[in-house]
Amino acid sequence: MFKFSDCGRDFISESLVTDIARWIRHLIGRSIKELVLEVVIEERYKFKLPR
Repeated sequence: MFKFSDCGRDFISESLVTDIARWIRHLIGRSIKELVLEVVIEERYKFKLPR
């Protein structure tokens, strides 16, 4: 499991977005089938990674 945290801030910073994008690029080459991101507003986003 990979977890990203915004440390309790009320916004998503540019550096957090950059970190998430970097991990997504890293995971694309792995056998990950689903990536769920939970953001400050407590919504979940599901991204299907290409095979």
